Amino acid sequence: MKTSRRLLQVLLICATLIVLTAVALSETLSSAAVSIEMKYDKPLYEGDQIQLTASASGVSGSYTITWQKKTGSESNNTVEWKKLSEGDILVVVASKEVEGLVIRAVLKAENLEVISSSVTIPSIQVMPTAEPTPEPTVEPTAEPTPEPTVEPTV
Repeated sequence: MKTSRRLLQVLLICATLIVLTAVALSETLSSAAVSIEMKYDKPLYEGDQIQLTASASGVSGSYTITWQKKTGSESNNTVEWKKLSEGDILVVVASKEVEGLVIRAVLKAENLEVISSSVTIPSIQVMPTAEPTPEPTVEPTAEPTPEPTVEPTV
């Protein structure tokens, strides 16, 4: 009987430790986050650089940030996220091809994956072209002076 009671106490202690560990792990995982800051000059022209910076919080130890772009269509249920690169910073060169592109950052650590809110590349302006300067024309400023005529003297 003593052995059963002792075994029950040990099991109860183990179960309590498992619950406390799970709660601590859950609190650690739920506090992890990744956010994106987007910097660019306004107005944004073709060829300008857009810098996206991912910031991780609530995570200790090593982790990686993976940048992904959204492809497909929500209306057709074909949305996929494709890897662009890894690192804390992503630089996108502004062009009409990337206008409206949806990008997100994924934070991966041991037993953890956190996805940021997505950002959308804003409208890109086309650089205004300068009007061609007309060729200058040279116009005479005065009537030409007639050459003097010399008359013979008699």
